[in-house]
Amino acid sequence: MNTTSISLLQRLGEAPDGDDWRQLVDDYVPMVKRWLRQNGVTDADADDIVQEVMTVLVNRVGEFQRQRTGSFRRWVRTITINCMRDHLRKRQRSPQPAGGSDMVQILNALEDDHSQLTQRWEREHGQRLLEILLRRVRREFREQTWRAFSMAAIENVPTESIAEQLGISVNAVFVAKSKVLRRIREEGAGLLEEEA
Repeated sequence: MNTTSISLLQRLGEAPDGDDWRQLVDDYVPMVKRWLRQNGVTDADADDIVQEVMTVLVNRVGEFQRQRTGSFRRWVRTITINCMRDHLRKRQRSPQPAGGSDMVQILNALEDDHSQLTQRWEREHGQRLLEILLRRVRREFREQTWRAFSMAAIENVPTESIAEQLGISVNAVFVAKSKVLRRIREEGAGLLEEEA
């Protein structure tokens, strides 16, 4: 695992290695597949669409240019929409029944930046990436630092209580929280953007 301070997205655009590609695939395959299945896409269709999405991501991630907050998330959503649309067209040309009316509704909702489905995509994408980033940076910190961060940032335990429970100063709690959050922001730069 590359633990430098540059983000996965930056590494993929500049000088990716096999671990970086595996990380992108490991992060996004389950996320996109789960999301498609939750929204009525059949398992077989979801598997095909995810494979197409990942092919595009791997081939084109170096072309991605961050233009605003949420750009990568929107870019992945656009790729997913296009792959769904292509998959639906292929299915409709085949002799088997397409069963595509649900997929058409999903496509229409995803194309609307203000639809409930798009808002859910945005929320779930952020939540899933935060989980991934927490897991990824966890091993870089001592147990006490991580516990202080977790209690402060995730569990919302009062700072004084954390300091007392862990036998550290209030300042040490602030420092631990700050160090971990900074590392999450570094690793997630361009992916999670301002959600961390």
